[in-house]
Amino acid sequence: MKSKEIRNLALEELSQKLSELRKELIKLRSQSANKTSLKNPYQIKKIRKVTARILTELNARKKKISEKVAKKSEKSGKIAATTGAADIKKGQKKESKK
Repeated sequence: MKSKEIRNLALEELSQKLSELRKELIKLRSQSANKTSLKNPYQIKKIRKVTARILTELNARKKKISEKVAKKSEKSGKIAATTGAADIKKGQKKESKK
């Protein structure tokens, strides 16, 4: 599975594919440990690479989501901070006039 294909999958599909690959990897490793001849020994390496690609994509998506949330909270924090600063300045001016 190529990176382009992985990027086009939904989160649910990615997590499902990841669990399938992990199960298959466990089967292949147990066959290898039992000295059973594998049809394709390279298959283990291939599955590990695809698993890494999927995990990389999942982490990238989580990072994007957390950055969006951080930006939204910064914007709302700036608005609150500016209005709070304006209220303090108004209060100081009123006190100094008295």
